[in-house]
Amino acid sequence: MTFKEKPPWWGGDLQTIRNFLCAGEIELPGQSKVLTIPTNDGTGDEIMASLDTPFGDVLGPLIILIHGLTGSENSAYMLTTSRYHLRKGSRVLRLNLRGAGPTAKTCQKHYHGGHISDISDALDYLDEDIKSRGVFIIGFSLGGNILLNFLAENKDYNLLGAAVVSASIDPKSAAEKLLSPRNKIYQSRLLRHMKEEYLSKRNDLSKTDKELMLKCKSIYEFDDKITGPKNGYKDAEDYYFQTKSARKIDTIKIPLLIISARNDPWIPIGAYETIAKDNQKNVTVLITDGGGHVGFHEKGQVETWYDRQIDQFISDLF
Repeated sequence: MTFKEKPPWWGGDLQTIRNFLCAGEIELPGQSKVLTIPTNDGTGDEIMASLDTPFGDVLGPLIILIHGLTGSENSAYMLTTSRYHLRKGSRVLRLNLRGAGPTAKTCQKHYHGGHISDISDALDYLDEDIKSRGVFIIGFSLGGNILLNFLAENKDYNLLGAAVVSASIDPKSAAEKLLSPRNKIYQSRLLRHMKEEYLSKRNDLSKTDKELMLKCKSIYEFDDKITGPKNGYKDAEDYYFQTKSARKIDTIKIPLLIISARNDPWIPIGAYETIAKDNQKNVTVLITDGGGHVGFHEKGQVETWYDRQIDQFISDLF
């Protein structure tokens, strides 16, 4: 698939870090309303979301956005994608997964690759008039893997379709890639933010668990000692296998767009190439040589390449 990098963001690493270096203040062309969404699992947790509504007429479907690891509703890619679809006339729901962003103070549980109930809780909570023009969901990075796991297990929601960008569809291979020496800085930064997330929320970590978490030296170790056992998995290996959405794609029946780059420094491309070879009729796989991780900053364009591809995919559904 043709994609041309925007100068000077050449290569996977620069495409990836541009979101952090050039975030700035992103103004949305619409009105935002904070929603407090109750959960249905008996924990008493409440998840937060921002519902963005365009200033003009609502012309398109509701777009739901799901952030990635250590992200939130205010991540740069969440805001720029919301801005894009607001300009197209769609409402956008920027969902904070449990324990992320403002939900750190309203939740005991924490999101992970298999935590799919936040999506169904949000869909159940929203008024029918907000969903009257249909619903399309977009997941980024870990949020993409969570979304695919949700779609594989929830067939009752009448969704128009879904898209994932740079999703960790094979969690074990992604964790192994982050362990490589060239990704030392990425690993350190992500792990630091993962620990900060756990420490900032109202959690159920014992003193022993807290000390164990703080000693973790890698994301793999964090998932092996904390994420897996705290969420009903035996260890990291069990957690990665159970939440590997790549093995569940054939159970998803709605129109699905999958986007990833070969030079993504975090996500191996192998699982994507396998899905592309399967030629599943309802699944479109776009693999580019460039783009990095949730980057896709394209030459000559203000908006990202994936936003425009997703918009075209949605248009083709009507």
